This record gives sequence, C-alpha cells and structure tokens, in this order.
Amino acid sequence: MRKHLLALFFLISTTHFYAQEITGSWKFKSITNDSGDTLINVSEVDEMNIQSDGILKYGLKAKDSLFAQGTWTKTENLLCFNYILPRDTIRLYTIEINGNELTLNESDVNYSFFKKENST
Repeated sequence: MRKHLLALFFLISTTHFYAQEITGSWKFKSITNDSGDTLINVSEVDEMNIQSDGILKYGLKAKDSLFAQGTWTKTENLLCFNYILPRDTIRLYTIEINGNELTLNESDVNYSFFKKENST
C-alpha cells in the first residue's frame, strides 16, 4: 500500500512539475519554417502568457498588433490552444521545452520563445 501511495504521489508531483514548466510569460524569439526562414519578424514587445488556471494570452505586434486569447491544455508533448479571440478556433502544436526555451511546432511553422525573467 505504501509503495502505491508513493508511486501515486510521484506521478502527481511529476505531472504538476511538468505543467508548471510551461506556465509563465514567454517572449517571442522567432517564427520560422522548418528550413529556418523567418516568416514573421517579432519585436521585443511580443509576448505569450500561459497561466496556471488554463488561460492563454498573447500579442504579436508584427501581425497588425494581433491579440489572441483562449484556453490551453497539454497532453504529453502536445499543446492545444482553444482560441476565443481573434476568432473561435482550435490549434494543436507539438511542444519542446529545453530549460528556459520553448518551441511550438504546427506543420512547417516553428514558434520559438524564451522565458521572461521572474516568470512562473
């Protein structure tokens, strides 16, 4: 029984820790295709916020000051964004986290971010 409780605790704490890695404020680093060509030039003000309560918000100045908002869920290496703004749509991304760097991939498009200082 004790081993089962310990295994359950480890599973819950690992899942919670992994989910926390993605939450916080992320600055856009680049938006490129798989060949490395820049698709959209990002600016210093472009940022994505992934909140622990499941809320997602981001702004992208280079796309006519686009503001997007919705909810997010994560399953293994897949991240699902359910947007309510600018329009109701669902997008699915593969995710890779390496320290303070985050990469989201959708088809041939790579969205690269770095975690903003003092962000959790």
